[in-house]
Amino acid sequence: MIHTKLTLSGECAQIVQRSLEPDNLSSMHTSKNDMKVVVQFEVNRIGTLLSTIDDYLMNAKIAEDLCNITKTKK
Repeated sequence: MIHTKLTLSGECAQIVQRSLEPDNLSSMHTSKNDMKVVVQFEVNRIGTLLSTIDDYLMNAKIAEDLCNITKTKK
């Protein structure tokens, strides 16, 4: 089993986490505090890990961009 974690930080970290949470797999666990979000991944194969993190980061980038656009429009 391969275990890894990804840490997101900044003003939009929790918004990004909440927007991506519905798509989380059962092998993903999220914790948050202050302005940090930690996403832990557990997979059996390195290829699965790379694909999962790639998808997560691509969607996180879109959510962060939307968060930043929304902040500037206020």
